[in-house]
Amino acid sequence: MYATNENQQALESRERIRDALLVLLRKYPYTDISITQICQEAQIVRQTYYRNFEQKDDILKFHLDHMVRLYFSDYFKEDDVRIQLKTFFEYMLQSSDFLILVSENDLFFMIEAVITQNIESFLDFRQITNTDEPGLEKYATRFIAATICSLLSLWVTSGFDESPDIMSALAQRFLAGVSEGKNQS
Repeated sequence: MYATNENQQALESRERIRDALLVLLRKYPYTDISITQICQEAQIVRQTYYRNFEQKDDILKFHLDHMVRLYFSDYFKEDDVRIQLKTFFEYMLQSSDFLILVSENDLFFMIEAVITQNIESFLDFRQITNTDEPGLEKYATRFIAATICSLLSLWVTSGFDESPDIMSALAQRFLAGVSEGKNQS
C-alpha cells in the first residue's frame, strides 16, 4: 500500500520517489534497484520513503493509479466501446517509454491488475456481453481485462508497430466473440 494523504508535502514526496524509480529503471533492472538507491535519487531520507510506501511495488501502483486518474479525467469521454478502446490505445502510446520499461522488467502483471480493477469503469459491459447470470460477471471482467492487457503487452514488445486504430479494431474483434453469446441467450 501507499499513503493516500493529500497534503502537498506528502504528495510531492510520493512524486519524487516515483520519479526517482522511473529514472533508475532506465539504468538498472527493477529487481536490482534498492530502496537506498531510490532514496538517494529522490534526495529523501528512508523515513520519508516508508511514510509513503511499504514496498517498491507500491511506487509502481501509485504511478499506475495516477495514469488511470489522468486517463479518466483527460481522455475518457465517450460511452461507445469503439471510441473508448481507441482513446485507451492512444493514451497508452503516449506512455510508451513507461510501458517499455514495464515490459523489459516483466512487470506487466501490475498493469493487468490495474486494468482488471478499473475495467468496469472503462467499458460498458452491456455493449460487450450479457452478464445477467449471477456470478459470471467476474469471469467476463477478467476475460476482457486479460484480452486488452495481452494486446497491449504484445503491442509494446512489437515496438508499437500498429496504430491505436488498428489495436482498437483488434480488441473489438476479439471481444466480439464475447458479445456473440449475448444474442444466443
